[in-house]
Amino acid sequence: MRIRRRTVICQQWTEMVTDYLDGALPRGLVRAVDRHLAACPHCTEYLAQIRRTIEVTGRSGLDDAAAMPDDLLDALQRAFDEFRAEESSG
Repeated sequence: MRIRRRTVICQQWTEMVTDYLDGALPRGLVRAVDRHLAACPHCTEYLAQIRRTIEVTGRSGLDDAAAMPDDLLDALQRAFDEFRAEESSG
């Protein structure tokens, strides 16, 4: 019997990043995320941005994003969008 490896795509990663950082994902999913991160510079950069945001705000989690200033959220989104645009055009 062949065991199928779980794969993660970018959109899934962005939806689970806080659970990943909080250690709340099942072990098999963590391995799939780690494989994805090893091959995807976009999501690796996104992880770095989220970690930096947590450093600055001292918080993680989707509920905490609502408490962040809109200008900070906008700046983070712009930075991520610009990074992805540069990577896809180069």
